[in-house]
Amino acid sequence: MNRTVVTCIALAIGLCAAFAGGSYAQTMPAIEMKSLDGKTVNWPRELPAERTAVILAYERDQQADVEAWVQELGLPSDGPYAQVLVLGRGASLARSFIDGGLRSAFDDATEARTFTLYVRPETLNGPLGIATTQAVTVLLVDRSGRIIMRHEGAPTATAVAAVRSAL
Repeated sequence: MNRTVVTCIALAIGLCAAFAGGSYAQTMPAIEMKSLDGKTVNWPRELPAERTAVILAYERDQQADVEAWVQELGLPSDGPYAQVLVLGRGASLARSFIDGGLRSAFDDATEARTFTLYVRPETLNGPLGIATTQAVTVLLVDRSGRIIMRHEGAPTATAVAAVRSAL
């Protein structure tokens, strides 16, 4: 076998391993959400692009990983991505305060790509087969809801290359 074939096989195995992670939903359920700029959208039908990197975060200290994903993917603030902050039902009591604080931290284009979801994390994670809230999860989703790939955690070179090439 020549070196190019071996390299391609190794890359394919690496990509499969990077996005394996066990059993998970192959389709994103329908979700109605409101972006920080106030627009109500119905996902997956109204995702920002035909293929969108959906970055789920659960804790404030995960924002650095969200920003790292956007930067590593080389996406502009109005690019084919959305960040979803899953904050829990209890946080809904402070929704206007939280959303207002987030709006002041982002430019207008980023506000349009940022969503706060005030539900128990299990409500979203269960159907998607996400086992943890201790790390960000990136889902590459098309407008039909098909989950093309996923990665849990900070961006890695392999995961970024795979998502970038599939966008």
